[in-house]
Amino acid sequence: MARSVSRWACIVAAAWVVAGCGAGSDDAGRPTATPGGVVTELRARALAVSAAAAAVAPDEAARQLMDHAEAVFATYFPGHPATQVLAPFHYRYYPATGVYLGVVVSESAGYEYLGVYVMGGPFGSAPAYVGPLASYITPVPPATGPGPTGFSNGCLETRDYDPMVAGTRTLQVDRTEGPAPTLVTSESRTIGPTVFEGQAAVEFRWAWADGDHRDGLPESAWLGMDQRSYARQTGSGEMTYYGSTTATDRTDSIPGGGTVTSSSRMRIVNEPPFVDRQGQLPLGGSLTHRVRARSISSSTTTVTGGPVVVPPVVIGPTESISEGTPTTVTFLRRERVTVPLGAFDACVYQYEYGDGGGIGQVWIADGRGFHLKSTGTTAGITTTTVAVAVTINGRPVTP
Repeated sequence: MARSVSRWACIVAAAWVVAGCGAGSDDAGRPTATPGGVVTELRARALAVSAAAAAVAPDEAARQLMDHAEAVFATYFPGHPATQVLAPFHYRYYPATGVYLGVVVSESAGYEYLGVYVMGGPFGSAPAYVGPLASYITPVPPATGPGPTGFSNGCLETRDYDPMVAGTRTLQVDRTEGPAPTLVTSESRTIGPTVFEGQAAVEFRWAWADGDHRDGLPESAWLGMDQRSYARQTGSGEMTYYGSTTATDRTDSIPGGGTVTSSSRMRIVNEPPFVDRQGQLPLGGSLTHRVRARSISSSTTTVTGGPVVVPPVVIGPTESISEGTPTTVTFLRRERVTVPLGAFDACVYQYEYGDGGGIGQVWIADGRGFHLKSTGTTAGITTTTVAVAVTINGRPVTP
């Protein structure tokens, strides 16, 4: 088969191989290579990689390859779009760059099995072969644990409901323990499919208020602060978070007459989108992530009816980039836990926050996804929160 690889494809492929293989890390002191020695070394490496790849299903190898490409070359493969299927390819499309990245996962005339192909944008209008998958990564077998096999460990599955379905409504009452226990109710509503910053996502709206509101939060909790988040399930045990928006509007009376109206807007865009894979961790496994985000904010304050005419005060929009705290997540154990909501089988995760952020643990109902208990310790002070009530689509949750 003729392989017409564009100049751009060659440049990316060459750099990608270097990044994936760690070129330059162990060349010091190595004797000058002979052609025969190079061939022998490459053949040995290829055999080792092929043996490792054989233990991994083609579609899983393709997923790992595309995740690797997004991490190494976000300029060409930005974000984390869903994997699509068009035989013999598994591929992803990146709207921001107009680029397709695909892997051949089944034997097909005219295409290399487990070959990597690019198309669109600087790569041209036809699939361009840029080498075998094993040239870029060594696929690893899916993690397994006491729960279901495969990349999902089962902890974050939601067998009671599908949180991605429009109209889904969850309500949870939690109690913070201590000398003066406090109750907080949080509510989430799934709005439905949308597009956020060019990414296909699901829109969620959420709010919370002090107190036990088992029938739903008062409307004032929703009107005063409109908070929305944008995410999507992108794999088994995997969620991708794209960002959030917050709109706050309130009016307060001025003693002696008049009112003050304040409005603020905040838009947070994760760059790149944050891919959360804690649902894939095997028992005892851990991962470390850091979320990078771009924030755009603005506010307006208006005084009306007062003794003095004050022009509206407008601030922004202002933009900033923040690097989140590095966080290490560990799947500690499975155990039975009893909280006011009842006794449940739970998965226990530990979170270690860098930069002096402390440490915390979360108990999640195994296979049901909602939080049962959490503890957090910062500067020697520990706070414990337990679930009192959970309602999903109007139905109370029971063990």
